[in-house]
Amino acid sequence: PEEISSKIAAGEVIERPSSVVRELIDNGIDADARRIRVRIEAGGRRYIRVTDDGTGMTRDDLLLCIERHATSKISTVSDLYSIHTMGFRGEALASIGAVSRMEIITRTEDQDTGHRLWMQGGKLKSIEPSGCVKGTTVIVRDLFYNVPVRRRFLKSKNTEETHVMETFLRICVPFTHIHFSLETERRLLLNVPSIQDPFQRFSTIFGKEIASLMLKNEIEDGDIKAIAYLGLPDITRSRADRILIYVNRRNVRERGILRTILDIYGKRIGSRRYPYVIVFLEMPPSSVDINIHPTKQEVRFKEPYRVYRLVENILNDALRREFRKVFQVEEEIPKAVSDTKTPYIQSRDLSFSKIPSPSSSYRIIGRLKGMYILWETPDGLVIMDQHAAHERILYERIKEGVKDRMTDKQNLLIPTILEFSSKEALLIKRYMERIRALSIDIEPFGPNTFQLLAVPAILSKVEPRSLIMDLLSILESGKQEEDIMEEIAQKMACHAAIKAGDSIGDMEILRLLEDLLNSRTPTHCPHGRPIIKKITFSDLDRMFNRV
Repeated sequence: PEEISSKIAAGEVIERPSSVVRELIDNGIDADARRIRVRIEAGGRRYIRVTDDGTGMTRDDLLLCIERHATSKISTVSDLYSIHTMGFRGEALASIGAVSRMEIITRTEDQDTGHRLWMQGGKLKSIEPSGCVKGTTVIVRDLFYNVPVRRRFLKSKNTEETHVMETFLRICVPFTHIHFSLETERRLLLNVPSIQDPFQRFSTIFGKEIASLMLKNEIEDGDIKAIAYLGLPDITRSRADRILIYVNRRNVRERGILRTILDIYGKRIGSRRYPYVIVFLEMPPSSVDINIHPTKQEVRFKEPYRVYRLVENILNDALRREFRKVFQVEEEIPKAVSDTKTPYIQSRDLSFSKIPSPSSSYRIIGRLKGMYILWETPDGLVIMDQHAAHERILYERIKEGVKDRMTDKQNLLIPTILEFSSKEALLIKRYMERIRALSIDIEPFGPNTFQLLAVPAILSKVEPRSLIMDLLSILESGKQEEDIMEEIAQKMACHAAIKAGDSIGDMEILRLLEDLLNSRTPTHCPHGRPIIKKITFSDLDRMFNRV
């Protein structure tokens, strides 16, 4: 029966009061509104009202909008691949009306009188002329009153109110030309005026302090443009709810992009912490399918890995440039995505092709515990962990080497004889080919004894037995191949990097800095520990009560 199918369809589109708010605001945006006001009572369970000053509807359009799958936004199948509106399925108002008592009041600019429509439980009760201003007001009362099971699953007033607020904020972000407001029966919750500067809108969502610390970056790849606003790795939260992804200004859930963001930040902020990131993607409608789910919150890209690579580049570039500002290093911002790879470079005791000369903008002022290097910069003090810095440099070189089968190796003048337990010897024989693929030439030299003939040049000074034991542990872990290669690169870099207490001279420190500034991720070591910390002169003045 029609009544049952309408309720089933409504259940796919309308999950809770926030779903109603999202659909009605989307309609206001599509109607070219410049002012959208939302009011809820009892968390939206009892009452929702959304008013916009958009184009409004004629009587015929008003009757059409409550019919399932009746939409003026698409007329042919091909239109599904060129959608520019927020809504297009013709399901929202029909679905809302099927599970509530709904009232719509609307007028177009060229009409003297508007119209008022009442609908209850999916049935039209009346439609009549009504005096009203241009635009549309939709009032939804008693959501799920005729679907008691769904109504019982709604949460408390405060919980539903929080969901409405979150949905409202997410919609506000890209539409800076619209003035939004949200109120309850008690008070005005949010007032978001139209503005020119997106950072002002971010202040409403993230707070002024967080918004003021966010970085902006833009990048293009053909017909896809990405704009990212991101927080530094030092600014994190315990939930991922402030990672916002927009495709053609539509807030979406896209696992691949989210995974890319978390991978980039993961080694910088540690586990169970999440960054502040907003990513806007603009692309031709034909490059993305938004018709996967009735809520239109899931998308599928025509070229997903191209999109993921673009997101990876825009975030890495912004974080890298922010790090380099610490040392006042100028760099050219890339204008497009590049597929170039950093070649595997042989270790030369921290050497680099160009040795930077001491700069007037920063200078080495000392060392602490044989571990930390102190730099003076124009605006403060920078402390660098020498082991973490070298580990990051070697990790990136080794990772490229592992990917390219690490052909650059160094033969030992005198083979090293290594003895293992019976179990360890069995594992070495089992993984012999994989170990050799890492440019570690090892051969049996007795029942439990092996001779080491060559090692990767970058690991020539590493204690070989402990390295092989670590490799066996990783290979036996049962992890995915990609994770194994990642862990091997981390472990090798840790073994080869200069250690705490190792003494290095000023020229080696300058070489280390140059290599670090040229790395892809100069802010944190492969394990997620920070490489540098900065204390500004302003911080010092506050510490000593000078301000």
